[in-house]
Amino acid sequence: MIAVMLGLTMTLNDALYQSTQGANNNGYVATLDSIIYADVNEAGYGVAGAAFTTADSTHLTFLADINGDAMPETIQYSMTQQSDLTYNVYRKINSGTSLLLGNVTSLTFHYYDLRGNSTSTLTNIKQVRVTLVAGGSSDFKIYPANLL
Repeated sequence: MIAVMLGLTMTLNDALYQSTQGANNNGYVATLDSIIYADVNEAGYGVAGAAFTTADSTHLTFLADINGDAMPETIQYSMTQQSDLTYNVYRKINSGTSLLLGNVTSLTFHYYDLRGNSTSTLTNIKQVRVTLVAGGSSDFKIYPANLL
């Protein structure tokens, strides 16, 4: 009887742990979404010329005056693969790099022109779609007002 109770307690504890981890991951995904959304929404603000300098499926670099000092910052999002085949997502502003989230399954950027057609031409990018999977998942488009 004690063995059954101990087994049931361990199963319940494991289920609670998995549920808590899922809730934490969903919270982290929501926070990362908010950061990416706020940054990319400012793409091109205070910039004369092209806002995007790198735009591929896993890396995004753009210019924006995010702190209002009339000097555009370079904002970069990138990932590095870990030994367990998950990724760490990094945000770099000028020369300062921060780890935003680990254990990410995927972070993918897609780029669209003014008409909603897929584009890889940096000067034609007017919309950015972000797909993030890390315990939970998120998929959203950003329409930077400075580029429309």
